[in-house]
Amino acid sequence: MKDFLKFILFATIFFKGCSLLSDYTGNRGIIKSIEKDFSGIIMDKYSPRDTPPIFLKIKNKNTILDVSFSRRVINISSIGDSIYKLPNDNYVYIVKPNGKIYKECFERIIKETRDSKQFPNDWKNKWLDTTNCGD
Repeated sequence: MKDFLKFILFATIFFKGCSLLSDYTGNRGIIKSIEKDFSGIIMDKYSPRDTPPIFLKIKNKNTILDVSFSRRVINISSIGDSIYKLPNDNYVYIVKPNGKIYKECFERIIKETRDSKQFPNDWKNKWLDTTNCGD
């Protein structure tokens, strides 16, 4: 019986640790995405699997970027549109050839992410409309 309890205790601690690590790395990924900036022309819409597109291939001066976006951004954007994201901003801007600009959220920020210790304090009350980003 002692061995069984030790096993249960070990398993509980192990899985809680894995969960905390996953939360930490997931939150860091969101933060790093928001910190980055990019701009360019949409060259392609694609998916690496046999599903509807979720990636945009964006060409800027120096390189080609492959960036995953919400379904809403994919639906609004077209090949040939300009797209940009400012650093430390959670919106992406799509500029149509006729000059019309669409502003869409970049990363979904759920309450748990916003409340995490890793999430910057000055961002806690920004982009509150991005909780449902991509819906």
